[in-house]
Amino acid sequence: MISTYLGAENITLSQAQKDAFRATMSAIGPLAHPSTAELMHWRSRLDGDAVIMRSQFNDSDLTVNGLRQLLASALGVTIDKITATQASVTYATLASTLITMSNASAPCMRFILFGGGRASVQQSNDEALAYLKLNAGAWGDG
Repeated sequence: MISTYLGAENITLSQAQKDAFRATMSAIGPLAHPSTAELMHWRSRLDGDAVIMRSQFNDSDLTVNGLRQLLASALGVTIDKITATQASVTYATLASTLITMSNASAPCMRFILFGGGRASVQQSNDEALAYLKLNAGAWGDG
């Protein structure tokens, strides 16, 4: 298990697909935990097409294949229909992993593993906060 921040940005999902994605992602965090900070928390961007999640995740869910499977489940397709490309960007001091997912070759979702997905929760938080600062207007912080 890892406690971290994860971003997700809709590229082309319909409202029904976004709703299915949110339901799928809500189910992966712990249902109960002695520390409420470890439960799934969400912050949505003003346009509703991006979210930052904070939770305790299974390590396998935060791999490229784990994220592909979660998206495939939400879209009701097999995992072989979802492809992924990776890049990295540094918002504060650590590289964050950007994973762009495509369904039938059409980009549909971008994930951001703040701090690369293996940073401490504080380092991941620092990267998420730097991302929010860079995109303050879209998130209602400007």
